[in-house]
Amino acid sequence: MTLHKELPKKLPNDNLITADDVEKLHDFYTFKTDAEKLIIKELKFDKLKIANLLMNMGFYRFDTPDGQTEYVRIQNNKIELTQEKFIVDAFEDYIKELPDRIIPITNDSGSREYTLRPVELRSKLYNYVNFCKDILDRLRPDNDIEILHDTRDSKYLFFENFAIKITPDGIQPTSYNSIVGNIWATAVINRNFTYDQTPGDFEHFVEDICNENDERKASLMSILGYLLHDYYDYDLRAAFLTDVNMDGAGTAAGGTGKGLIGKAVGQMVNRSRNDAIYTVIPGKGLDLSKDTRYALADISTSILHLEDVDKTFNLQALFNDITDGATIRRPYQIKPIIKPVKMMISINHTIDVQRSSDRRRLIIFELANYYSDTFRPTDKYKKWFFGQDWTETDWNQFYSFMCRCVQLFLRSGLIEPEEINYQNRRLEESLPEDFVWFIGDQFSTYTNGRVEHEFVKQTLLKSFTDRYPAFNNDRFMRNFTKYVRQYCQLKTIPFCEIRSTSDLFIIYPSASNLAKAKQQKK
Repeated sequence: MTLHKELPKKLPNDNLITADDVEKLHDFYTFKTDAEKLIIKELKFDKLKIANLLMNMGFYRFDTPDGQTEYVRIQNNKIELTQEKFIVDAFEDYIKELPDRIIPITNDSGSREYTLRPVELRSKLYNYVNFCKDILDRLRPDNDIEILHDTRDSKYLFFENFAIKITPDGIQPTSYNSIVGNIWATAVINRNFTYDQTPGDFEHFVEDICNENDERKASLMSILGYLLHDYYDYDLRAAFLTDVNMDGAGTAAGGTGKGLIGKAVGQMVNRSRNDAIYTVIPGKGLDLSKDTRYALADISTSILHLEDVDKTFNLQALFNDITDGATIRRPYQIKPIIKPVKMMISINHTIDVQRSSDRRRLIIFELANYYSDTFRPTDKYKKWFFGQDWTETDWNQFYSFMCRCVQLFLRSGLIEPEEINYQNRRLEESLPEDFVWFIGDQFSTYTNGRVEHEFVKQTLLKSFTDRYPAFNNDRFMRNFTKYVRQYCQLKTIPFCEIRSTSDLFIIYPSASNLAKAKQQKK
C-alpha cells in the first residue's frame, strides 16, 4: 500500500525548528487576518489535509467482508484495530505538541506578530470539524491494506525481537523491516524468542500421550503444524481428538490432555485472552443450524476448537464449514462472514465416521490414557503448563517444538495415525456389550482368514438368545439384523444378505453371492 509523505516531527529543542518546519507542521488549516485590528479573523480547517495527516500517523479505514467499517493503525508493519475516539485523541495530542506559530500582520499604522498557540487551535477545531462525518470516512488507503499470509510452503511466527520464517528446509529468524506486507499486532507473541533444540516439558507431554511411539508423535506434530499453518488452498480436514480407552462405564474418562493440546495452539496465535485467532466453541448443545453458532469468533479467527461435543453432534452438518469456510456471525453483524478456518474437535465419546466422506474430512488422533482426572501433567512436571511457573527456557523450548511441528507439516503434510481402538470403542458405545462379544466369537474363525461363511439369521439369533436370555424380547429381535450389519460396518467386514427359505447373512461374500444379493435388491 502507498504510505503518505512524512511530516516533520517536533524536535526536543524548539529553537532547532525552522520557520519552514513550523509551517509544514501547521499545514492543515488556513486563516484570514484582520489588518485593522491586527488579529486572525477567520481560521478554516482543511479536512482532506487532516485525513492525510492521520493516515501519515498510520490510521486507516478498514472495510470488512461483513459490511462493517473498522479503523486500524499501522505502525512498523503491525496492524491493530482501533476506535474513533483514539484517532481523535491522537490528533489532539498532535496539536498539543505543536510549536507556537508566529504570524506577522501589518497595516499602514504598523505591524504585529500574532502568536497562534495550540490551545487556540484545539478550541476552534471542534467548532468547525465533525470528525466522524468529515474525517474518518476519508481515511481510505490508496490501495488495499496488504496482510501477510502464510504460503503453501512457508509459515511466519512473530515474536517481540524478530519474526520466524519456517519452510520445509529451515527455521530462520527474520527482521520485521524485511517483511513485505502488514501483520496483525495481536499475532505478535509478547515474548523474545531464542531457538532451542532441547526437548522441553511440553514435548515430553506429547510423547506421553503418544505412548512413547515415534510414529504417533510425528503424526500429532504434523496435526499441530497443520492447525498453525494459516493457509487453506489444499484439502482441509478437521483434527479429531479422542481417547484410546474408555472407563468401566463404557465412556472416555477425560483428562487425557485434549484441552492442553488446544491451549498450546492458542498460546501460539493469541496474544491475550481477548484475542480470537484461536477460538474455543463449547460443544455441548452446539446447534450447527444457527448462523450464530460461532458467535465467539470474529474476522481474525483462523482456528476453531469445538470442545467436548456431545452425542447429538451432527458431523455431516459440519462438512461445509470444514471444507468451504465457517459462517461467522455475531448478533449485531449486518451479514455473516464466510471465511476458511482450521477445525479442531475434541470428544469424550465416539461418533460414526465409517463413510468415506467422513474419513476424508477428518484426521482422527487417539490420545493414550497416560493422564486422567487423578493424574495430571502437573503431577508429573510439578508446574502448570503456560503458567507463571514456566521459565524463559520452558517457553523457548515450547515455541521451538511448535516451530518443528510446523516444519514437519510443511515437509510431510498430515501424517495419518494408525487407528488403535476407535472402532472397538464405537462398537461398545453403539451395541450391547454381550452382543459384541458373541458376534466377535462367532465370526473370529472366518475373519482371521477372511473366509466366506454363511450364517442363517434365525439360527444365529436363537444361539444368542439361548446364551443371553435377557435379550429374548421383541425389541431386540427386531433389531438383531441391524446390529449385525452395524457390527460388520464398524469392523469393516464385507458382507451381504440373501433372501431364501432361510435368510442368510454372508461375511466375506464371493462375487457370485454379491451379484445375487445385488439382484435381489432391484
